[in-house]
Amino acid sequence: MFRNVILLSIVGFWAVMTAALVHREWQAGRDAAVGRGYAAILRPELVDSEAQMGMYLQGERVGVTHTLMRRLESHYEMDNWTRVGLPVLGPDRLNFHTKVRVGQDLRLQDVTGELTFSSLTLRMDGKVRGEELQLQFWNGGERVFEQTIPCSDEDLFTHLFSPFTPIPELKPGQSWKIRMFHPLTRDLETATATAEVKEELILGGQVFQVVRVRVKAKSMEALAWVTPEGVVLKQWIPSLGLMLLKEDTTRGED
Repeated sequence: MFRNVILLSIVGFWAVMTAALVHREWQAGRDAAVGRGYAAILRPELVDSEAQMGMYLQGERVGVTHTLMRRLESHYEMDNWTRVGLPVLGPDRLNFHTKVRVGQDLRLQDVTGELTFSSLTLRMDGKVRGEELQLQFWNGGERVFEQTIPCSDEDLFTHLFSPFTPIPELKPGQSWKIRMFHPLTRDLETATATAEVKEELILGGQVFQVVRVRVKAKSMEALAWVTPEGVVLKQWIPSLGLMLLKEDTTRGED
């Protein structure tokens, strides 16, 4: 019974991490010069860049999420590695890796995700076919189910720990939609992200001017503190009890 609770917790966390097609629907303060979809992420200053955030639970560092963006000869690649230990999981740590490939035309080509925990391996494979993203989910070597969802040039694939990073020139009053896909229910849920107010944030002894962003959906709520250039410095995810803080990419897992 306890093992089943652990497995459900893992899969639930995977559902949160796996998940989101982000549809940029600027509803206020929209700047027509700002690129949509991957045109917003793959700006020259962000290509071949790394970012890392430490993950904290009740003040204790329990994990790290690391993102690498690269431009290769024929396409772009975005890799994210997340490693986290939570009390409900016992002594083992959960490892999650996603890879997104985008063509030179800045359109999504495919996405993969893999979660490992102890002897458990869950995998997701997705390929774009026309205006659809075709997803397959695997448990070990067994295909669990397939799902097809709409995918346009304005859609981004990301997990919920970084839906804010690509947004340039962030200003209070802007809002957009996040379409979250939940593997457990096979449903799409729409969340709204809103840039609320400008404020100061102290991090690592430095003072930053940031915009506070709130994401609200039926099943979750999150806050992020983001620089006007779109760099996420801090995130708070109450449903997981996790605080994420930007840190140097050379820092290990401790």
